[in-house]
Amino acid sequence: MNNQEVEELLYLCGDEKRIFWYFKDKFCLDLIALDAERRGAKTLSVRELKQSPYKKYLDKPIFSELSKRFPSGVVNTEDFPLFYPYEQIPFVVTLGKWQASNRYSNQTTRKGANLVLQLNFDQQHTRKYVDLVKPTYDFGPFEYWGHPVYSGKYKTLAWVRLDVSFSTNEVLIEEIQTDWIRRANSLLTMVDRRQKQNLTTLPNYKKNCLSGSFEEIRQYVAVELKPYQEIWNEAALLAAIQFVKSELGINSIYYHSFEQGNVLKNIIGKPPKSLYSTLAKRFCFSKVQHHPEMILTTQKIRKNLKKVGAPNWYYMSV
Repeated sequence: MNNQEVEELLYLCGDEKRIFWYFKDKFCLDLIALDAERRGAKTLSVRELKQSPYKKYLDKPIFSELSKRFPSGVVNTEDFPLFYPYEQIPFVVTLGKWQASNRYSNQTTRKGANLVLQLNFDQQHTRKYVDLVKPTYDFGPFEYWGHPVYSGKYKTLAWVRLDVSFSTNEVLIEEIQTDWIRRANSLLTMVDRRQKQNLTTLPNYKKNCLSGSFEEIRQYVAVELKPYQEIWNEAALLAAIQFVKSELGINSIYYHSFEQGNVLKNIIGKPPKSLYSTLAKRFCFSKVQHHPEMILTTQKIRKNLKKVGAPNWYYMSV
């Protein structure tokens, strides 16, 4: 996408906040419901699920509850929300733009800009973070404003970069990433190391960023942040899929494989491999041997495609 296309899309989508609720493995129910909607099916049987790519989800605890409530083995997908747990984690979803000054910094497949979906903490969690970590500056120690995070009152847990093509009815997921989790875990590791050395304070360059005690930092990272550590990637990907389907009205979603994505996006430092393999497989993306049409437009991309050999993409139709 070029800069104007992203700006127009941001205008059309509006800047109102979107509330997104999540609990562990919610994506299993929602993906099954999306697939049923795509096929025009209102009910599903356990037999059908056992013969589908989603059969691995039947071992999840939430499906044991479904079996109890529907002994006939047939369930209406509209009833899935009845099995959501009482306690869910609320997020605020916002939209932004990513465009760096050069392709190396951009890490985009096509030259230009990306639409960014930002998964932000709710205000209750943000208050806990402020009370315990005690950040010295507005942007805090766990976020980096050089990345596509929300630069306002919301704190961004994770983001998803999207390349959108309405002409080909395709979305390419360029990246799913978090600074918050990585930096918080790094800080806790530093605290543990300092305590083993019988030191009671952080190094000066860290003390300039926050004033929380070791005990407060541990309480935040090991306790308050723990539920988010377990779900951040699946929550971000599900939020992106639902946004693409419901707000963009696009049905074809592509997702980079690890090795191919590194080449096409000109990535030098390698990202976590699990985000481009394990996560896609958990979401039942199919492996396909054809390229998204949107990227076959320039000589530079076609040259890079020759470097990766056979096409190797993850694909989902919603």
